[in-house]
Amino acid sequence: MGNLFVFFRNIQELKEKKRRGWLLHQIKDSENTSSHIFRMTILAWLLGRKKGLNIEKVIKMALIHDVGEALTFDETPYDPLLPKGIDSAQSKSQVNDILQKWPKFTLEQKKEKVSKKEQREYQALKKILSDLPLSLREEMENLWLDFEKGLSKEARFVKQIDKAENFLQGLEYWEKYGRIQIHLWIRWIKEIFDDPLLISFEEAIERRFIKKSKGRKKDIDKLLDFLIEIGELKNKERPKWIFRKVPNPERIADHSFATAIMAWVFSKDKNLNQRRLLKMALIHELSKVYAESTRIEYTLSPNLREEIRKMINEPSKFSPLKRGEILKELQKKYKKWPELSKKKKEKIFEERYKKEKKSIEKLTFFLPKELREEIRDLWNQYRRGLTREGRFLQQIDITENFFQALKYYQADKNFPIEPWWNEIGEKIEEPFLLNFIESLNKKVPFGTR
Repeated sequence: MGNLFVFFRNIQELKEKKRRGWLLHQIKDSENTSSHIFRMTILAWLLGRKKGLNIEKVIKMALIHDVGEALTFDETPYDPLLPKGIDSAQSKSQVNDILQKWPKFTLEQKKEKVSKKEQREYQALKKILSDLPLSLREEMENLWLDFEKGLSKEARFVKQIDKAENFLQGLEYWEKYGRIQIHLWIRWIKEIFDDPLLISFEEAIERRFIKKSKGRKKDIDKLLDFLIEIGELKNKERPKWIFRKVPNPERIADHSFATAIMAWVFSKDKNLNQRRLLKMALIHELSKVYAESTRIEYTLSPNLREEIRKMINEPSKFSPLKRGEILKELQKKYKKWPELSKKKKEKIFEERYKKEKKSIEKLTFFLPKELREEIRDLWNQYRRGLTREGRFLQQIDITENFFQALKYYQADKNFPIEPWWNEIGEKIEEPFLLNFIESLNKKVPFGTR
């Protein structure tokens, strides 16, 4: 399978790559590239299905379109006008002045800017893909080139979807922080969209954020509500890393994106339905919008579990001292894998399943019937392992968790890596996944079970 360690490590970099546009707007704790790709890909899937597009191609193209940014920088339309440094007080003032106006360039300047950006990102992408097997490398590179050049109807659609997700995120930040020049953003997006469906989507965003409409909602408005809700996963830190005191832990959206990429890579030539698998990977953590839980939590007392829930969902109500006390108690539990009987495991699974199922039902309640049923069915296939794709994704999910845990272990040798070895031994059955994990030990020794 080639040198997958290097490839997946580059994918991990996208989890920490803050989007430059939001940094310029001084957005606190802004989204990163992987979070943007996560929601953009779901948006491409949900709107693409209405247009009768090749959804597998749409999803893959959305997943790969920004991967080159792991090794290069994210560029904004304003970059040629900005000062070299943007962190000083004087520079921030200059940046704010620049952001007040629409950037104007000649046609030749625009062409040169686009060409340089494309070449820079293409070289970065080729370097990232160079460690993949030839067939995968060619597939991903061709999808990226199609996207950049707009060769297919899927590429032209996904290109606009990229801007649509960015526009939605900008309006969300505008509502929260008020730092976005809303009239410029609306002007920008209206110049870009020529697809009737996306024009309808933009109008729904205006109704939601500008006009504050309270009338009867259309299907596109309900879809927008769903996307806003799952956007919360861009901000939600994963409890398993919080409990282990990992600084700046990954978000749920980050993990979902990386899991989808890993599922794509490992399912190549495995006689699996990749379209179903990638959809499943994108939605497999959606229950976390409302329901947060980890396996070890169910071995704790009800009072401590309630304290943990509040700490995650209402962090402002917890003093650093109180938070420290809870984390210290959890540290004792999280240093080793819980040894549970089969009966106890089944009980914990059913408790978690019921809680998460209610969350998925609540989240999808107002979606059109066909889409609602598809998402719920995909989630259920994964959670209960009802299909080959569901069982496969369960193992990919664990593998991606392990790969992230390894990164934390490399940064801090006090990080408890042992439980992840135990989870691998208990739940991974696919030989090629076990071989991949074993190969990691040769690159970064971290002990054996």
